[in-house]
Amino acid sequence: MTEGGESGTAGSSTTTTGSTTGAESSSGSGEPMGECGNGVREEDEECDDGNEEEQFDACTSQCARARIIFVTSGLYQGDLNTVGGADSLCRQAAGNAGLAEYLNYKALISDGEVDARDRLFHARGPYRLVNGLQVARDFEALMTETLEHPVDTTELGTKPAQPAVWTGTQPGGVAVPGSSHCDGWTSSSIQKVGYYGRPTAVDGNWLMVDNPIVNPTDCAIQQALYCLEQE
Repeated sequence: MTEGGESGTAGSSTTTTGSTTGAESSSGSGEPMGECGNGVREEDEECDDGNEEEQFDACTSQCARARIIFVTSGLYQGDLNTVGGADSLCRQAAGNAGLAEYLNYKALISDGEVDARDRLFHARGPYRLVNGLQVARDFEALMTETLEHPVDTTELGTKPAQPAVWTGTQPGGVAVPGSSHCDGWTSSSIQKVGYYGRPTAVDGNWLMVDNPIVNPTDCAIQQALYCLEQE
């Protein structure tokens, strides 16, 4: 199936018993909840395609939708026009690549006002590259665990032109403390600095390169962005 699977609003996961997905459970009203795997989207399910396939399937066996994550093929200086401007660049990249729901993307980036984890949708399903390879099983794993695969593929399915990505974000999804974040991502001055991650890494360095000699770097440097599909 394609990555642009059936969309919906996330909620609590369906109760499972043993290896069986979609066992019925009771809601607060005493009515049975939806049965995952019956091909009908019900209750708290994000999707239901009637099978228990996992790999490359846009709807998991827990009826959670897979979402796309990519690193931009475009490169940008630190003047991103704030985090909102970074979101717009992600949507533009997704649209130019012909991705479904292209307006439904945000940048994985923090500033002095908000942490990346607080401005992004916390998906309970997996994050995958445009080629279908899985990066993490859910948002929590994406922010805190070793990645299953690096975020090393652009919206076009190519390798990134620059091995560095503006994030301003530490492992865990929180902003790097004490950083000006290129003046809130409004400056391309060599006198200002911002923090970056490395798209070839699967440990915490994918979010923030752990080397104070080279990170942060000046805001005149052109780097990529990480973009995540939202609700």
